[in-house]
Amino acid sequence: MSRRRFLFVFLIGILLYLLILIRLFYLQVVKGEYYQDLAKRNYIRRRVLYAQRGNITDRNGNLLAYDVPKHYLMLDYQKLEDKNELEEVLNNIKAIFGKTVEAKMSKAIEPIVLFRLETQEELDRFYNNAYNLPGVFTSVVPERRYPFGELFCHVIGYTSLPDKRIFEKFKRRIGPQSLVGMSGLEKSQDEKLLGWVGTEEIVVNAAGRIVRTIGESKPSMGFSLKISLDVRLQAICKEVFESSRQKAGGIIVIDPRNGEVLALYSHPVFNPERLRENWDNLIKDPLAPLLNRVLNARYPPASVVKPALGVALLEKGVSAREKVNCKGHME
Repeated sequence: MSRRRFLFVFLIGILLYLLILIRLFYLQVVKGEYYQDLAKRNYIRRRVLYAQRGNITDRNGNLLAYDVPKHYLMLDYQKLEDKNELEEVLNNIKAIFGKTVEAKMSKAIEPIVLFRLETQEELDRFYNNAYNLPGVFTSVVPERRYPFGELFCHVIGYTSLPDKRIFEKFKRRIGPQSLVGMSGLEKSQDEKLLGWVGTEEIVVNAAGRIVRTIGESKPSMGFSLKISLDVRLQAICKEVFESSRQKAGGIIVIDPRNGEVLALYSHPVFNPERLRENWDNLIKDPLAPLLNRVLNARYPPASVVKPALGVALLEKGVSAREKVNCKGHME
């Protein structure tokens, strides 16, 4: 290699080296604070993967209760610098979604729920503006559905978020937003219906998008229940009771061959999917629509005792056509 060519290659190498040094100086010194802030916003988040509760079906396989996934907007206080950043986030949420959210700076470890994203358009709006919402992310949480509404409200019951006592009882199986049974089969069969939550460790970038998943344990759905009730008979009971114009009472239909309960209807009723918004009116209602009158009310036996007395008389040899004067006792 000639000396001139060697000097040319040497100068090119020196120039490239200087360019690299200048670039490093620019990135680490001039723009260092900017990229440091971006690096802080790329963080590892451990989130709960919520499990579906088991389905509940009637004897013919009709779904009486099941879960559907819903997206919720969550806030993680641990990813905010101070209350000024929180106020900025809340103002941005109002500007993006048109919703006013109240929250105070906290040291809470668990994220809090802000509100539910009702449509795909709202979900897209979040992702398009996530860079202005540090500490805010979306989480998929199952929501309970009762397709027959009032028809099975007392039998199936309803669910709600766990209180401290229930959370301690099922803490290895549920998360803060898990639904637990509060009445009816949802409560009595909670051990079976509850699933097992999973966990996921993800790396999230400054725009709030998932960069990669580090680790994951998948959630497990709860066991499903198939009960002896029949949707058609339950609907007939409701129709018959409403046509009677009685304000309160109940109907139970049992198969005498095996004791299976085919229908169990209590009146008045409530809509388990609108329980929260109607709660105050329900608990103040003098007819107590939350009470399952078939199982929990007290009534005098009245004519219910007559079949037993009839069988007893027949066993004593009294003819079905013979009249018996009941004096209140029999010797």
